[in-house]
Amino acid sequence: MTLLKIFNEQLAQLSIVSEKIVASILKENWSEQKTDQAIEIVEQIKSKNMVKVVDIINHDYISLSELSITFSPNECGIKDATTFNEGNIFQAHQYICDLLADINKISVPDIHFSIGGHNYEEETTCIFNISWEF
Repeated sequence: MTLLKIFNEQLAQLSIVSEKIVASILKENWSEQKTDQAIEIVEQIKSKNMVKVVDIINHDYISLSELSITFSPNECGIKDATTFNEGNIFQAHQYICDLLADINKISVPDIHFSIGGHNYEEETTCIFNISWEF
């Protein structure tokens, strides 16, 4: 069996794995907001565009596309804030790290999620990039 065939078989299973993780999330006693956020992240792996071929100096590599989620300060548990700034972005970063850790407890051993970075240029929202592997 070739590596490509094995890889394609695993990709075909992502939709099933996503549904399994979502079902597990729904059984958790999390807040509605946290549940919705976790599901929004996990359901992205069902997309047909999750794999990309990257050309690095005439060598092709297969890479998993990053996931993303956009939060306002309130959605990150930052009370009384309407914008992100250097003073509170660490709280938002910690919030997404904790959320991903909770998702990882459910999704192990199938998929592992980790923070890939963030961008809060608009200040009222922050886009968090999420790396994942399976």
